[in-house]
Amino acid sequence: RLIVLEIVDGSPRSAGDLWGMLLLEVGEYDRAVDALLGAEAVNPVLGNSPPPYWDNNLAWAIFRARGDQPEQVEEGLRRTRRAMKADADDPIVRNTLAYGLLLSGRHREAESVITEVMLAKPAEERGPDVFIKVMALLGMERQTEALRLFEESKVDFPDEELLPQTEERLRDAGLLPGG
Repeated sequence: RLIVLEIVDGSPRSAGDLWGMLLLEVGEYDRAVDALLGAEAVNPVLGNSPPPYWDNNLAWAIFRARGDQPEQVEEGLRRTRRAMKADADDPIVRNTLAYGLLLSGRHREAESVITEVMLAKPAEERGPDVFIKVMALLGMERQTEALRLFEESKVDFPDEELLPQTEERLRDAGLLPGG
């Protein structure tokens, strides 16, 4: 996958950062954060001038593993903003930014960023984005719009990583059964 290719791309690296990225790829986010931060401690180059996607991938792992810890969310946002310096228009990095904004309670900003990301992609590639948008709409108390978008999208993206979290938030809002 792209993540592994970015890591191995010609530079001498440690097993720790490769292991961290592999853990990230399989959804072992807490272990990925520990491995990636450990790799940074051993190799300061990773922390000071990281390779492409390093900060973005670490931010995503932080958000998924520790998204209920405000200080961790802010650290993930700091890393995402640093990743944006390399390419502010990168839809992958902007998706991560929107998710971090959502977790930090900045629903309007998250909705604005993710809408821009979605407009730049074909409909079939919007899976991860649509559920961030649904959760942002819920945070903005736009329940009807959130539920409509969710219902339109869950069939097209049944295996999307953020689907369970989105369903939980919809249940908590009383918009899906079981809440």
